[in-house]
Amino acid sequence: MGLGGCLMTAVVRDMELSIRKAVDSVTARPEWRQTSISVNTNGEMEGFFDTRKMERVFFNLLLNACEASAPGQCQIEVEARSSADDFEVRIIDHGGGIPESVRDSLFDPFVSSGKPNGTGMGLAIVKKIVQDHGGSVCVERSSAAGTTFLLKLPRHVPVPTQEIVTAPEEGRPSPHLR
Repeated sequence: MGLGGCLMTAVVRDMELSIRKAVDSVTARPEWRQTSISVNTNGEMEGFFDTRKMERVFFNLLLNACEASAPGQCQIEVEARSSADDFEVRIIDHGGGIPESVRDSLFDPFVSSGKPNGTGMGLAIVKKIVQDHGGSVCVERSSAAGTTFLLKLPRHVPVPTQEIVTAPEEGRPSPHLR
């Protein structure tokens, strides 16, 4: 189990690949096909994490960034850096910013602003998955010129017990978290 009690399978994966899969999923949607999403990385991008859950994190953040941007003018930047122990990933949009009225509760369930069909669950899910990986997520800055979300994640998931299994696609050992 992850830190929050959800079953999580962490294997050696490439963080950039997870980001790019989320980019592809967002830009596959008809309303976001013309969106410009750049991905810049610096450092070693391999680490232990649950790839599907991490793709969900990036999908939710990128979709929110698209929805915050003006139609036809959606430009998003993803900057990912790593050190020996950690990843730092920034999702940067050039939308209108996050209203003051929801900034303190942004990651709470059912908090939504400016989206007619928003459920308010996207960022709550992001926070839960990131915390299950031993990381944190926050709004680094928000203004009328845009918003930057910052994720900090360990490259190796801290867990109390691990069982070593082999990742089928890559044939490398990985901890299976229970």
